[in-house]
Amino acid sequence: DLHLLHYSSNCNHTHKRNNAGDADQVEVLNFQLDKQEYTVDESLSFDLPAAAKGKFLITVEKGGSIVHYETLNASMNPTRVNIKLRQEMAPTAYIHVHYIAAYKEHKSHRPLRLYGVQPIKVFAPETVLSPILDIPQEVRADQNFSLTVKEKNGKKMAYTIAIVDEGLLDITQFKTPQPWDFFFAKEALNIKTWDMYRDIFHRFFGEYTSLLAVGGDESILISPQAKAQRFKPAVKYLGPFVLEAGKTATHTVQINDYVGSVRAMVIASSGQAFGSTQKTSKVVKPLMLYATLPRVLSPGETLKLPVTVFAMKDNIKNVTVEATCLNADVFKNGNTKNLTFSKIGEKDIFFDMETPMKTDMLKFEITARSGNETAKETIEIDLRIASPPVTTEESYAVSAAKSSTISYKPFGMAGTREAYLSLSSGIDVAFEPLADKLIKYPHGCLEQSVSSVFPQIYLHKMGLLSETQAMEFRQNLKALIQKLRQMQTSSGGFVYWPGYNSPNFWGTSYALHFLAEAKKLGYDVPDNMIKSALNYQFDAASKWTYPASGNNYYYGNQDLDQAYRLYGLAQAGKPNFGAMNKLRLYPKLTNTSKWLLASALLKVGEKDAADQLIKGVNYVVKDYREFGNTFGSQIRDQAIILNILLAKGDLTNAKKIVDDLSKHFNGKKLNYLNTQEISFSLMGFARFIEQTGAAGAEIPVEITANGKTLFNAELGNKPQRIKLDTKEVKDHQVVIKNKGRGQVFASIVQHGTPLRDETPATAGDLEMNVVFRDVTGAVKDFKKLVQGQEYSISVTVKHPGMRDDYENMALTLMVPAGCEIINTRLFRNISTGNTGQFDYQDMRDDRIYTYFGLKRGETKTFKFLVNASFEGSYWMPAIYAEAMYDGRVNAKSAGFWTAIEPK
Repeated sequence: DLHLLHYSSNCNHTHKRNNAGDADQVEVLNFQLDKQEYTVDESLSFDLPAAAKGKFLITVEKGGSIVHYETLNASMNPTRVNIKLRQEMAPTAYIHVHYIAAYKEHKSHRPLRLYGVQPIKVFAPETVLSPILDIPQEVRADQNFSLTVKEKNGKKMAYTIAIVDEGLLDITQFKTPQPWDFFFAKEALNIKTWDMYRDIFHRFFGEYTSLLAVGGDESILISPQAKAQRFKPAVKYLGPFVLEAGKTATHTVQINDYVGSVRAMVIASSGQAFGSTQKTSKVVKPLMLYATLPRVLSPGETLKLPVTVFAMKDNIKNVTVEATCLNADVFKNGNTKNLTFSKIGEKDIFFDMETPMKTDMLKFEITARSGNETAKETIEIDLRIASPPVTTEESYAVSAAKSSTISYKPFGMAGTREAYLSLSSGIDVAFEPLADKLIKYPHGCLEQSVSSVFPQIYLHKMGLLSETQAMEFRQNLKALIQKLRQMQTSSGGFVYWPGYNSPNFWGTSYALHFLAEAKKLGYDVPDNMIKSALNYQFDAASKWTYPASGNNYYYGNQDLDQAYRLYGLAQAGKPNFGAMNKLRLYPKLTNTSKWLLASALLKVGEKDAADQLIKGVNYVVKDYREFGNTFGSQIRDQAIILNILLAKGDLTNAKKIVDDLSKHFNGKKLNYLNTQEISFSLMGFARFIEQTGAAGAEIPVEITANGKTLFNAELGNKPQRIKLDTKEVKDHQVVIKNKGRGQVFASIVQHGTPLRDETPATAGDLEMNVVFRDVTGAVKDFKKLVQGQEYSISVTVKHPGMRDDYENMALTLMVPAGCEIINTRLFRNISTGNTGQFDYQDMRDDRIYTYFGLKRGETKTFKFLVNASFEGSYWMPAIYAEAMYDGRVNAKSAGFWTAIEPK
């Protein structure tokens, strides 16, 4: 007899039986086990069916291995099989029986081969721990109580304790973990079994496929329906602890500011043994209170702080409630009130308050007392400023051997005001406000997220960041890499918004450029991120085809997109030579594309090809602006060329571009620069200073302000930052005395945030209209609202039709602090009709960012729902709409006061 079988372990693949309708299917050999569940050291017994001359191959298989096998001769009488079960067979094993008939003597109508399989559960008692938890059925809040833990059979174990509000557990449908069930769940069989009979013999009475596999995993059960919960959740986590054999451990616990039901859970382990247990306990307190405030507040707003007091026992009669703000004077009409209870129940009281004129976190402490009983609650709440921060920059040039007097007046609320003088002899650009604008930009798409950090790796290296920016730099870098991990698809590309499926071409090239540069400068960047992105970029470069109609707005700078992709591949050490040669032959390459491609060719040693490509090519970029695609503009492309020239060491021509670009980075022009323009320009400016710093002429300069000398030293190319006084909002004088022979560039940079934006509505190349309605659909002025009622805010934006289609528009809606945003995504029965209108929406506590596009002449309306929740007087901030990559396209409504009054 000839027996040929092959087994292969494939632990990463779950196999399934072939469908019954498959043409090639083995005939099943039936055998019956005496039971389906066994314990280690038991014997498994079953009978092999009577069969003609041949052999039975019996295997016990688990996971990806064969743990037992034996062969028996077939007999015309049933044959008994006994297998002793071992520890290694737990928790799931598969009993396989192959019958192989003698080929020469096979005369039956049955197949030459039969196959059977049966799964069994194998239980190992030594893998089970039985922790016992003893906790009182009822405990007092804010008082210590004891619980004990032991193992039922006196085994040694390590364990943790979690005590959690049952309401929270029910909301999340959380079951107490069962580690034994997890580690010893039914396992899939990861062995493929096949033979080579088909290739050797030609006599088959039954056909079957060459691949056989069985096994599957258990599914997760759904928890019961959640219970309602009223108070803030209580969560306690203790451990890990080690309990010696035969011992009992006692723990002292206190649950504060909570009444309700908690679940205590113990999870235990010891080697390969696991166990868990749980118990429920009531937390009671005779006196309890609950206070609430809006999620945010603004300076100068008035409201009522609602406090609910609960008398849980009959002995609670007279209660004194005191509300205190620990870091501000906010309670204008007293902060103490008295209540009287005649029976168990609850009562509401209100404290009048006015928020202070500052930016800070307010800390409240509310206390209720009745005899010896006390209840306390603390609340922390941020004071937001309902207007955007403002940065101004005024530039001056001080000639050799001259003096200049500069005036400035601080603005903004106390705590937000900052002013400094930036001095340089080599470049007329102040770096910090540019970096600050990138860091604080509120929109978090792929491009803007990378732009917020990318230039910082060069600015930090050159010491051009402020102290605060420098301290936050590494945290920002780590946060960006983590965000990019979430935005990288399985293909390796990066999506423009979280949750998108298709990678963004330019954004992927930009993200890879950042990751590769950060890695080169010594920062910790995951290799797999870069490798995956490189593979995607290489494939995308290979698939690229010539644009159908050249480069225009509609086709979106496709040659530039490909050139930047190839540039990144070459810089990262994975050049695509075929794609580079193909792009080099494209007859309509823009100047920027030529410079990028030439840099890529130069990087891989193709100097002749690079020189030929840029022969006679200047640094001029046509005036254009994209709302999407490559997010390109004249300024951005000039900055790209600047970085390429610096990489080549061509400082002469780089200086010409620096002088040209710096004209766009002064005064009010800053407001119209987008993130791509600022990012690439900052990188170029920082690298220019790095390469020219040693050669720059040093000029003696003296700075005085208010009779004090602030600076008196030699000034080089690297900008100096001198802090100025902002305590008083008045005119200040700064005297700059240039004692040298060269020109000095000076900039007064100021930051500040106004208390409120009270400017009138404005519009530029965009029309916007805002309508407020109540629940009946009637139009309201939104200046008087009824507490507890819902209102809608409809914002209509229209493309005037004078320019090309608008892409990447952003609508910012901030609601009054006393209103709660209704998140319609959580309610199936509520619809605003916004579906399909926007590309992405970011909904936060007090504001909603909506991102969309507008075709020429198109109108879109976005509807938002709010609930007037807290009585008081609040500021309704202005609503903004803007093109993220063209600051000239914008619209703003006017802000106003609104009052929320009780029914």
